[in-house]
Amino acid sequence: MDPFASPHNFDSQLRSLLEDASNDLCDWLGNTDSQGPIPESIKLPEVFPNKEGVSNEVLLKELQLLMESSYRPSHPGSIAHLDPPPLSVSIVGELISAGLNNNLLAEELSPGLSSLEKQLCEWFSKKLGLGPLSGGVAASGGSLSNLMALVVARNLAGLESDPRAVFFASEDSHVSLLKAIKIMGLNQDSLQKIPTDEKGKLKMSFLSSIFKKVNSEGRKCFAVVATAGTTVRGAIDPLLEIGTFCKKEKIWFHVDAAVGGVFGLSSTTSELLEGISSANSITVNPQKTIRYCKNFIIITSSE
Repeated sequence: MDPFASPHNFDSQLRSLLEDASNDLCDWLGNTDSQGPIPESIKLPEVFPNKEGVSNEVLLKELQLLMESSYRPSHPGSIAHLDPPPLSVSIVGELISAGLNNNLLAEELSPGLSSLEKQLCEWFSKKLGLGPLSGGVAASGGSLSNLMALVVARNLAGLESDPRAVFFASEDSHVSLLKAIKIMGLNQDSLQKIPTDEKGKLKMSFLSSIFKKVNSEGRKCFAVVATAGTTVRGAIDPLLEIGTFCKKEKIWFHVDAAVGGVFGLSSTTSELLEGISSANSITVNPQKTIRYCKNFIIITSSE
């Protein structure tokens, strides 16, 4: 079999390989409940470079070993984990995306997919009540989305060279914010954590007092991060009040809505996220609540 599909003729060998691989995958999915969600043992083929590639038969056998050594998200016993079983149509989407191999690095390398990304992010922005100039990008995860938002906020505040710069978030905020301060070269105490109330929501009185304390120390604040759906309790910070505070103090308002952002997409639940439309940026990770498979960072206009 040629290493690349022919650009001139229909590749029957490729179709045969895809059919065999698809059959094996469907068998694996259909036998999910034959064992636990985690494999009892891991048996993988030897990993070493060959001068020549293996045959299709050997490749399929090695893929079978890999499948049998994999975690099974479709198993009923896997419900405690964040990764849901894939939608059947998403498997098809991944297959086509792999075959297209378009690079979103530049529009000319992915004209259709770049346009699709733009339209989808604009749809999310509109549903969340953001302004007409809003948009975003698809990211690999909520951690990267939060990092991008904080980098943008710091740069717009002119504090990219200040390791003492500060941002605020509740004590139940996501661990990705701690990772962000390390990546951004900030001091360990640059993340100022605000206490929460009995419902797990950020206390506005503490936000105001700690903000004044930081200012008195000569340190600059570049963002407040509200959480819409904390990891353990699912609490939603007072978005409306935080948005008003940020507007008054001229601070970037970011909402980590990785868990709860999807509730803003429906008119029946959008009131849970009252005030999210005043955010400058929002992280949305729909797969945490519904069967979806991408993360988004949505940036509004910074007017």
